[in-house]
Order: sequence, then C-alpha cells, then structure tokens
Amino acid sequence: MLIEKRRRLFNIILFFSLIILCVIGSYMFVQYIEVNGLGFKRQGLDVYFLNVGQGDATLFYTETREVILVDGGPDMSVLYELGKSLPFYERTIDLMILTHPDSDHLNGLLDVLERYRVKKIMYTDIVDNSDTYKIFKDLVAFEGAEIIIVKGEENLHFGELEVNILYPTQSIQGKSFIDTNESSIALRLSYDSIDFLLTGDMPQAQEIGLIKNNHSVESEVMKAGHHGSKTSSAVEFLHAVKPQYAVISAGVDNSYGHPHYRVLQNFENIGTDILRTDEVGTIHVYTNGREVEIRQ
Repeated sequence: MLIEKRRRLFNIILFFSLIILCVIGSYMFVQYIEVNGLGFKRQGLDVYFLNVGQGDATLFYTETREVILVDGGPDMSVLYELGKSLPFYERTIDLMILTHPDSDHLNGLLDVLERYRVKKIMYTDIVDNSDTYKIFKDLVAFEGAEIIIVKGEENLHFGELEVNILYPTQSIQGKSFIDTNESSIALRLSYDSIDFLLTGDMPQAQEIGLIKNNHSVESEVMKAGHHGSKTSSAVEFLHAVKPQYAVISAGVDNSYGHPHYRVLQNFENIGTDILRTDEVGTIHVYTNGREVEIRQ
C-alpha cells in the first residue's frame, strides 16, 4: 500500500514537472525568436483583412516573417484576429501604420501597442483633439519605436515586399482637417508582380488626384475606400486600378449602410470579385508573387 501511494505521488510530481518544463521551454523559445529570429523563410506573402467590425485592420505577413499592421479597427477585437492569423510566437509588429486618426482605424492600435513589441510606427501626425489620439501618441512615445512621419512619397522594403506611400505627397504634419478622411495615407504594397492597394477612408477627390498625378495604382487586390462608402471608389479610379478582387471591411448591419449599392455595382461593372468581412469574416489572401489565392 505504501509503495503504491509513493508511486502515485511520484507520477503526479512527474506530470506537473513536465508541464512546468513545457511552459518554461515555450517561454524561452518565444523569447529567443523575438530577440534573434529563426533565420528561416516562409513561402509567399499572407495578407489578412481582419474582421474587426465597422472599421479597418489589415495584416501583412512576409516570407521573412516580418509583420505589418495597417490600422487597428474600433476596439480590441484586433487582438483576437491577430492571435488567429499569426503563429503564437510572433509577438512583434515590424511596422504599424495609422492611415488617419478616426476611431474605427485607431482604437484597436492602443491595445496592440500594449500587447506587442512594435519596431516602427508610421502616421501623418496631423492635429486631432480626440482623447484616443492623445493616448496613442503617448503610447507611441513610451514604446520607443522608430517613428516615421509621412512627408511625401516613400518606399520601404520588408523582405520581398515593397511598401510605397502614394499619399500624402507632402508633409501634412501639424495641419488640421475638417474631414480627417482627406488626410488618409494611401499605400500600394507590391510583392513581385502582385500589388495591393489600401487607401484608408480617402475621398474621391484624392483618388482622382492620384490618377492626375500619374501614380501607378493598378493592383490585383484593392481594399475599397471608406468601407465601401459612396464617398470613395470613384468610377475613374476603379478603372485605373483594375482590381481582380475588392475587399470591403464593414460591420454586419452597420448603421452607415456600408457598402453602398452603387459602389458594389461599380465594382461588378468592371468584373471585380467582391469580398466582404461582414459576410465571411476575416479574408485571407495568399500570393506567391505571380498568382492570387483566396483562402478561408
């Protein structure tokens, strides 16, 4: 009887010791990856248009394991979506971009800044008096990341992914906007021969301005501006982009009526396939640089 009790006690101690060792080992593995990286390459580029409700958050995960997050949606739901889309050990955001300081693009970034290490943060630094924007700037300063204030067209490289800033074409730092949508950063991200176009909530006037300034906007995948609002996605602009896929990030039964039926019709008229987060949730796009694949 005594021997049996000792055997059971030994097995219990062994069981919990193995659990503790696994936890410690996993923690050390994650810490090693964050500090040193593993030095291996993934295959292709994964892009996730995250399901954050009525808002925007787009994640790029490169073949060299670099993470780019464009906007963070209206709340902390972005954390749940990041956890689903990235491996558990990816706790670093290499580049965070705030297209403009509206709450449905900004709020979730506060939670990301508190939970992830962020290396670089890009925004326009326009004037906005919201409390959330002030907290964002305080967190950015506390994070100690490299701050990139957009001052015009610029190119950045992350592995084989090239990030091109199309708008604004000059510094708007310190400026006030009645409509902050007009300050939205427009991005074209290129991976080999496949391009992704993100324009935040850019209105039609700025879209047409990109065309008139001879910017190259043609892209296989386009995130529809302003959640599919009729204030964006000008017909002339869509004809210049010629997207194979249009992604619309909007909340289910949102009060704004996004996406607008006219925008949907305009995309359909040019033969674009429409993907909507309010219908299918997070949209996963994969590319090897030559073809685009929609994964679920």
